[in-house]
Order: sequence, then structure tokens, then C-alpha cells
Amino acid sequence: MWSDPGETERVPLEQIEVPLVTAATEVLETMFFAAVEGDADQPREATEALAAARIRFQGAHSGWFRVVLPESAALALAANFMGATDPGEVTGEQAAQVLGEFVNMVCGATLSRLAPKEIFNLATPRVLGTAGGETPQLWIGPNENASAGNPACARRLITDAGWIDLYWRWEQAE
Repeated sequence: MWSDPGETERVPLEQIEVPLVTAATEVLETMFFAAVEGDADQPREATEALAAARIRFQGAHSGWFRVVLPESAALALAANFMGATDPGEVTGEQAAQVLGEFVNMVCGATLSRLAPKEIFNLATPRVLGTAGGETPQLWIGPNENASAGNPACARRLITDAGWIDLYWRWEQAE
């Protein structure tokens, strides 16, 4: 965490995991009525159709937040969020809209924990999967972009709706 709100140094990636997991857990439990049963430090391979959403943020510090999850989990979370009794009642387009809102809420809550006095601009979320278009891919893991100077933090949450991979990446400092 920053001791001085005017500092421009980024929070090290190893200090992002707790605020990120805490923010995601709170959003899942309060807005999506999903119980978080645990987390893991490494995403694993997926064997089913995936959905993903990402959002770019800019401000005192800039970067990306991305989630990847099975389409079945995206539909279940959207059903919970919308008050539907069955994920089968939710269309792919509705699930995509809800997934976009999920990344927006989690990214904003994480940034508020990391830099409560800073102002950030969050772009419109981009959603892959659920409504067609590009096929989302899992990222390799927490050090995927380290060689490019853009290390990533990766965590997997296990919920009663399915697993959700969370990825945080700072943009390279200018």
C-alpha cells in the first residue's frame, strides 16, 4: 500500500493478491450470491468452453484486469445476479453484460483498496466467449509477461458456481 497518496510508485504484484482476492470475494458474495470456497495461486488448464472479460484502467497507475471462467460459471453467476432461478434462463448476451459488470466492480474495488485517494479511469469492459466472437484463452500464469517487463498476478477462486481466474497486470512504466 502507498503511505503517501501522492507517490507514483506502483504496488508490487505480490501485494496485489490479497486486495484483489478480497475485492473479488466481496463482489461475488454480495452482488452474485456466490460462496467463495477457496483460492489457488496457479490457474490450471480448462477442459470446457470459456468466457473472459477484461478492463483497462488508467490514472496514477495503469494496467489491465482480466477474468477467465467456464461459460457454465458465467451463466450461473449471471443468473444469480439477475435473480433468475435457472442459468438456462440467461442468454449468452446477458451473461456477457453481467461478466463485463463483474470485471468493472472487481477492478474498481481493487483499485480503491490499493490507492484510495487516487482517481482512475476504467475503460468499457471487453467480453469474450458467452456471446460469441473471439475464444478466450487462459494466461500462462503469474509470470507470463515478466520478460516483457509486464509481470502478471494470477489467482484462481473456487466458487459454488465454478472456478474463476483473476489476472492483474501493470502496464510498463514510461
